[in-house]
Amino acid sequence: MGCLPATDVLDGLIKYSSHCRHLNIETAKPPGIIQIPALIQFSKLETLYVTIHKGGQAALLVTPSSFPKLLGVRWEDWTDYKTRVIQPLPELPWESLRRLTLAYGGSDKLELREILNCLSQCNSLEYAEIRMNRCSATPRLPVLLPKLVTLVLDLHVGRLEIVNFLIAPNLRELTLCRGVLNIQDLTSFVDRSMFTLHTLTMRRIFFSNDSTTSLSECLLLLGNSLESLCIVHSDPILSITHLGSLTRTPGTQYLCPQLRELQLIGCVAPKLGALATMIRSRLSAIMQSSDFEPNLSSLRIAEFELDLPVLETFRRFGLNIIVTEVKNPLAVDL
Repeated sequence: MGCLPATDVLDGLIKYSSHCRHLNIETAKPPGIIQIPALIQFSKLETLYVTIHKGGQAALLVTPSSFPKLLGVRWEDWTDYKTRVIQPLPELPWESLRRLTLAYGGSDKLELREILNCLSQCNSLEYAEIRMNRCSATPRLPVLLPKLVTLVLDLHVGRLEIVNFLIAPNLRELTLCRGVLNIQDLTSFVDRSMFTLHTLTMRRIFFSNDSTTSLSECLLLLGNSLESLCIVHSDPILSITHLGSLTRTPGTQYLCPQLRELQLIGCVAPKLGALATMIRSRLSAIMQSSDFEPNLSSLRIAEFELDLPVLETFRRFGLNIIVTEVKNPLAVDL
């Protein structure tokens, strides 16, 4: 809505609320205040984006009946958690939401209980994105998200404990950004949910135990159904052992047999020929066999990969190669 005085914003909301389908409001940098009184009805609103900058406040004195058609919410709160004087989340029709993004950037720990209490009301949720600087977990029963298809978890500091409190039987796409992953937490999440994952993205994920063993266990746990795999890191966590386990050899078992799309940015062990050998094994046009499982069709790598000259020659066999020009692999926009 631009940077307007609070009275002008309120007048605009009252005037256009009955026609508005998408609303994006944010506090001015400080001491901005967002206020939406209960009398305003957003009868056609489908998406609501709220951004509270550090030093700002939000007072959405609304009820679920104020948003009868609301389907998507993005709530970004960059205030300091301990000094917040208002409720973290307003009363919204959580049970009807299909998309939800919660981003908290305060410097103090956020109680995970608040987020889980919100998610427990979201029975129709198909997309969930949770971003936090850090959080503290309180034991509670897991939250069932029966329709969730896509889950994005980004924790700047600490352990990704939230997976211990989720059940998502229809999950197909999982993105894990930053934070520390305990492979046992992930295993329990899979065992509880029994989902069939198609897409896995890991960006600068650290493991609580040995990274080589943990990454192998992760790919073994999720890999049978994966069609798309993306790993972005500043360290070569994808070792020669992993590349060997991903190499397709007739008559033997190997990781991720259904893989069609692969993105490896900054994470590949620097050994000449290892990556090219693995990729070559997954191109049936080269191997001249019709018995192989799905053919790798897309590869995205960084410009500094040692095997890039060899990989470029695979284009003539139908492999779509995307070369990413980037100094910092973690800054890659996927």
